[in-house]
Amino acid sequence: MPSGEEPRGRQVPPENPPQEQPFPYRRVVRFESEPLSAQVYHQTQEAIFLESNCSLSSFRLEPPPERPSEWYIAVIGEQPDEVLDEKLRRILEPGESEELPEHVMQQLVERRRLALQSGQPWVENHRRKMRGQGRN
Repeated sequence: MPSGEEPRGRQVPPENPPQEQPFPYRRVVRFESEPLSAQVYHQTQEAIFLESNCSLSSFRLEPPPERPSEWYIAVIGEQPDEVLDEKLRRILEPGESEELPEHVMQQLVERRRLALQSGQPWVENHRRKMRGQGRN
């Protein structure tokens, strides 16, 4: 087809279009120390709280029963500016980068959506277990 011509016929979308993540910014790290995970979690909360122009949530997840010494911190939301992104990277650096199971990420995304719908600038909830983790 000569350059400048529009393609003719029906345009076929790609077979597997990329799935758009509900929140493009996702950082998850794992810690083998509860006190260190608590310290890092509070630092992420403070960094997010003090930044007036960001839309992020921070979560600290209790270890799953099969790995009782592993604590997770997840930060999800809209891409922050470079300064806050770098600050969060430094804060999370002591942990090991990790992926959470999709069902856990979906629960976090849903909690974030509910918090955003509430219209409150800061929502803080503390739960001991995520659904599906087993122990009570």
